[in-house]
Amino acid sequence: MGLQSAYTCKLGDTVLAGISTLDTATNPEVQSDVGIGSPFPQFAAVVGVKPRVLFQSRAIASVLAVTGTTGSAAFSDLSKFVAYWADLVDGVISTTGTSYSMNRGVLVPRRLQCSHRQDAVLDLEAVSHSEDGAADPLTVATEATLPAIVQDNIRHTLKSATIGGIDLGCITDVSIDFGINVDTLGCKSDIFDKHISKDQGITSVINITTLESGLLAGSG
Repeated sequence: MGLQSAYTCKLGDTVLAGISTLDTATNPEVQSDVGIGSPFPQFAAVVGVKPRVLFQSRAIASVLAVTGTTGSAAFSDLSKFVAYWADLVDGVISTTGTSYSMNRGVLVPRRLQCSHRQDAVLDLEAVSHSEDGAADPLTVATEATLPAIVQDNIRHTLKSATIGGIDLGCITDVSIDFGINVDTLGCKSDIFDKHISKDQGITSVINITTLESGLLAGSG
């Protein structure tokens, strides 16, 4: 097996732009038991798997247009979420690679961060679940045809911030934790979860750093 490079992500027919990091995790839950008569486990089992894809994008506006800011973009068999890694041939990106497809779940914006003179970066997470608790929610395919990359020529940076009509002046950092609480639930000792839960609501938090210390005065 040769080297590969993170390539892009796609939700349905929409290829997401500005991808800067990409990570796929199966998150296995392993149970092992140490019985009497031996200091080492003699039995181990994978009792659960919670696949996730985490990535970052600098194409903030176009990606948030897909996911939304107070909800999440659901995907299904007809509109899957796919993460791609490209094959490298003598250091050159090939037209094929490996695809990691999620058939069911949601794509959630997690955190937006921007600092003075830096590009804004958006963290996202794709959370998947099984149809019936037995079918693997993450499908891996090699020799997959890679989609065309979307032109990535727009960046976003800090401008201003106001709270309650008060301009926070010379800001240096802003971070937005979208606070969308999403998890998967399973039952009957199934390996894969088959339900998506968002019953804990949305608890967004915005942190702003400013050099204007006078804002702490009573008039501020």
